[in-house]
Amino acid sequence: FGYKEYVVVSGSMEPAVSVGSCILVRKVKETESSNGDIITYCLPHSETVITHRVIRRNTLSDGFVTKGDANDKEDAVSVPYSQVLGRVQLCIPLLGYFLALQNTPGMKVCGTVLALTVGFSGQRIPAGRYYECFKAWKKRRKSN
Repeated sequence: FGYKEYVVVSGSMEPAVSVGSCILVRKVKETESSNGDIITYCLPHSETVITHRVIRRNTLSDGFVTKGDANDKEDAVSVPYSQVLGRVQLCIPLLGYFLALQNTPGMKVCGTVLALTVGFSGQRIPAGRYYECFKAWKKRRKSN
């Protein structure tokens, strides 16, 4: 489907993107990202993945100037277009904790039991907070 999921492990984008959130990122053309978008990128010569907001384009370096919402200053280095993994399309709070735990053997069993229990009970898990990030993102997109 063209989406990649990441688990947020830092508070640099709070309150828009909380620690423990799962974000869905979709690759976009460099011309499709604009000021205010939240992008995910890989640091040059590193495997470190960062998700920050685009502040402006840096035409001198063919990249973006970014900043974490909770940070006081812009990031020291511009992000080259080639390092951008994509734009955040959806943020699901707390799901990242489950995805991180899901990779442990004990949690695979617990997750299966939980899924079967919820599935057979016919109960739906409230999704109210899951859409808060999406609503905020949609509102920002309309205002740009």
